[in-house]
Amino acid sequence: MCTPKHITSRIVMGLPSEQKTAMRRCRFAPYPVVNVIFDKPVYNRGYDNWCPGNVFTDFIVADWTIQKKLGYKQRHNILSFYTPLGELQRSTLLDEEDCKSLSARVLADFQKLLPESNVDPLEVRIYRRGHPMFMAVPGQYTKNRLVASHPMDRIFFGNSDAGGPESLTRKPGRSGRNSFSPESLEQKTWRRKPC
Repeated sequence: MCTPKHITSRIVMGLPSEQKTAMRRCRFAPYPVVNVIFDKPVYNRGYDNWCPGNVFTDFIVADWTIQKKLGYKQRHNILSFYTPLGELQRSTLLDEEDCKSLSARVLADFQKLLPESNVDPLEVRIYRRGHPMFMAVPGQYTKNRLVASHPMDRIFFGNSDAGGPESLTRKPGRSGRNSFSPESLEQKTWRRKPC
């Protein structure tokens, strides 16, 4: 089960109480992604750009990979802005006007950062659940993670919140493999329950 633990705790039935509590203690910062689409090339100088002091942390040139294809002629420019919010700002993502305001602040900060890019975009899109970030809070790595990720019968729990202090894409698979042992299959006989 490679979903964030706070979601897993609501999907998997029969979790031990202590494990369900540990899963719900896992904290994720809301991390919306704002895509700004221009009708002409506006910025192509680098793939990922860190911009401290703005409403967004960084932005990428979303169409960067296709720009490098032989014969590609750019007509549009799509920039994706990663915009972390504090936990208490999560409700911002539930209100349409708040989302529009956040998107407008992203665009204003970008235009302030690069005055030559002060052109109106064709479209601005916000992905409210674009990229939630796991929060490494005290006790999470040494205590809570171990209880939350403990396998339950034939269900093994992976995801970035199951691993170590850094978050890597290979972590969920590794945590699943580490949880599984052929001996665990030999110890029990499972019968499929009738529907």
